[in-house]
Parts: sequence; structure tokens; C-alpha cells
Amino acid sequence: MKHSKQKVNKLWMLLDSQSTVSLFCNGQMLRDIRTIDTWLRIYSTGGLAHMNQIGFLPGYRWVWYHPDGIANILSLSRVIKSFRVTFDSAADNQFHIYLANGRVRSFKMSKKGLYYSNMLDAKETMLINTV
Repeated sequence: MKHSKQKVNKLWMLLDSQSTVSLFCNGQMLRDIRTIDTWLRIYSTGGLAHMNQIGFLPGYRWVWYHPDGIANILSLSRVIKSFRVTFDSAADNQFHIYLANGRVRSFKMSKKGLYYSNMLDAKETMLINTV
């Protein structure tokens, strides 16, 4: 079986309920990208990937950085440790992350079923936290 190398829009942040780590491919969304001694090994349908770089996502925390990745992924299981998250499929079929600054970051469903937030539509920078 041939694996797809198709990338997701680099300006999208995906909210993924199956990911256990947050991983970004667009370094422009991150600050202070650096190489660390720890390596992350990810197994997926796309194969095996190794990385040892991290970057700071403003208002959130450190995330893994993999410039050859196919998407910017926020792990839902990690996001809920820092922010309140709601979802109501009957109301608007979007995930809403309630930020410390009072704003709400929404993730809507794409035509392919991925929940994303387009950074071009953002009124604030990333997950800015003013606390």
C-alpha cells in the first residue's frame, strides 16, 4: 500500500482526539524552536518519524516540531489539561477551547472530517494566554 504524502493546510491547527502528543510542521506558528537531547519516535499509517526539536506555541506550551510533518496537530487529551473544551454536535458541530484571556478558539469540521482552526481567521495569535 502506498502512503499519502499529501499535507494539510499549513495554516490549520488540527484538534486530534487520537494524538497523544502535540506536533507542528509550520515553524512560523512557533517561537524559540530548539534541538533537545530527547527524541520522539512516532509510528503512524504514514510510517515512522523521529524528531528531537521543540517549539513554543504562544499561549499554550512546548510542542514537538517536525518540519517534514504533514500537519499542525494539537492533542485533545493534552489541551484539556490546560483549557476548558466543549463540543455540541447539535449546536454548531465545533470544538470550543476557552482561553484564559476570555476568548474562545473554535475548531470546525473540514469536508474531510478533520477539526481545524484556520490561523488566517484568528483574531488572536495562537492560544494567547494573558495570565
